[in-house]
Amino acid sequence: MRQQELAQSLYRARVFPYSRPVDITRTPPPRRRRYFVIALAMVAVASVTVAVSRLESRAPSVERGTLWIDTVRRGTMLRQVRAPGKLEPEHVRFVAALTAGRVMFRPVCHADRR
Repeated sequence: MRQQELAQSLYRARVFPYSRPVDITRTPPPRRRRYFVIALAMVAVASVTVAVSRLESRAPSVERGTLWIDTVRRGTMLRQVRAPGKLEPEHVRFVAALTAGRVMFRPVCHADRR
């Protein structure tokens, strides 16, 4: 559409070289709204940055019932871990019923004993 208008205006300029434009050229309206939105976005980003920078870092909250609080004693330390969830094996081995046996893993090879 724009190319057609440009071609028509060039054609008119060649055919009627001394004609005056009929329409009065208008100046585009000022882009105040666009500048306002950009300024508002910049102020919002700056205020969020300041708000986040003033937050204090803290340790995550934990319920007191899940902690074991006791006095320090000298001796061996026994570590027992309790956690919700289920145990899953690291390696799953499927055994086929039709074969008599299969070597899937050799921890020691006869060549390693030299």
